[in-house]
Amino acid sequence: MNLMHTFSSTRHLTWSDKNDMTRYVDAMFTFNNDIEGTERLGTLPASIRSSLLEVIYCKLLDESELLNACNRQTALLLCQHIQPQVRPTPLP
Repeated sequence: MNLMHTFSSTRHLTWSDKNDMTRYVDAMFTFNNDIEGTERLGTLPASIRSSLLEVIYCKLLDESELLNACNRQTALLLCQHIQPQVRPTPLP
């Protein structure tokens, strides 16, 4: 974050650009910290991994038509390989 603030100050970015960049960096930090944990699940036994994936992706498992069309084990296997993407959204 310090590097981002230094960059925005030295480049004389507008408040809007600084805000967009801050939101994006914050989202990436949150995203990367969450994903880092799920990548390590592969080393756990299948039963524990499945239970953790159900907790981590419970909302996605409930709302996704694709995952609801699969049996639960297949859906959990797919969740283990999900690569979420961060997409900054414009401010209203």
